Amino acid sequence: MAATLLSPHLLLNPKLSIQTSASKFPTPKSRSTPKIRATFSDPFVPQIAESLEDSLSSSSTSSPPPLQKLRDASSQTVLSTPWPSRKDEPFRFTDTSLIRYSQVTPISHPPTSIAISTDTQFPNLCIVDGHIIYSLSNLSQLPTGVFVGSLSSLPSETITKRVSEFVANFEGDLFWSLNGLGTLDMVVVYVPAGCRVEMPLHIVY
Repeated sequence: MAATLLSPHLLLNPKLSIQTSASKFPTPKSRSTPKIRATFSDPFVPQIAESLEDSLSSSSTSSPPPLQKLRDASSQTVLSTPWPSRKDEPFRFTDTSLIRYSQVTPISHPPTSIAISTDTQFPNLCIVDGHIIYSLSNLSQLPTGVFVGSLSSLPSETITKRVSEFVANFEGDLFWSLNGLGTLDMVVVYVPAGCRVEMPLHIVY
């Protein structure tokens, strides 16, 4: 079984400067989270974290336990993780200044008009702005017992608990933590023991 994150789409406007403040984050509105004492390496980090959390708090639906666990863990690490630079080996050839000096706005709903080509003979799952678009996906060719879809639509409590175990071991950089904090859902690919999937699954993102 595998799980991956559906991260929120972020609009970037590089023409705007950012004035930030850490007044609200990381204390969520819907739950109690221990206070984090950290030295902010960049004021942009608490600003984008606050924007992501605000976009989630506007939703009236409750989150599955694995998703809430991921958000809680991410909120504990995001402010203590420095902004990456080219001195960091994973980002040695990546310039993140466009993101750092842009206005970032989360999009909480998928676009109403989508023009994406998913012309493939293989099973595929289409993800747009962090949302699964089932109308553009084709999962009918998957074997019986195989599940590909969102965490919130999992048919089995047993699989949900298994995903929760995987979430507890997730680790990554600052962008991983930001994605975890603001993720709308997860894509879960579940293949039961003894089942053989002959065709590849295409993820269109």
